[in-house]
Amino acid sequence: MPIPILFAIGSLIAQFFGALRRAWSDPASRGLMYSVFILILLGTFVFHVIEGWGWIDSLYFTVITLTTVGYGDFAPQTPVGKLFTVMYIILGLGLLASFITMIATHNREGMQERLHRRRAKRGQTDTEESNDEESKEETD
Repeated sequence: MPIPILFAIGSLIAQFFGALRRAWSDPASRGLMYSVFILILLGTFVFHVIEGWGWIDSLYFTVITLTTVGYGDFAPQTPVGKLFTVMYIILGLGLLASFITMIATHNREGMQERLHRRRAKRGQTDTEESNDEESKEETD
């Protein structure tokens, strides 16, 4: 895989974890993060018990269901599993959408902070350069 692609992937992962770190410092966001974690654990546990799937398959189905990917390789076979899935999607989709929005918001805030720091740094550099030019003119 070419180096620029690896760099871009690494940058995206770093931005995601940076947004998670910023979100963790906000109590409301932390509560949402706990809720999503519990939602994923609940879905994994219920699908494991009701459908008899392995833990990894249950987690996989939980994530592809909540993210609306739905590859179609797994589907609940029991009536209880189907009913749970309907309720799980209705309740979980909104929660996961809120989580994704929260991550995007914190990521945007991080990008704005970085841009502000760069502009401030550039402003200091521009000021220093103009001071140097003024002092040169005074000595001439």
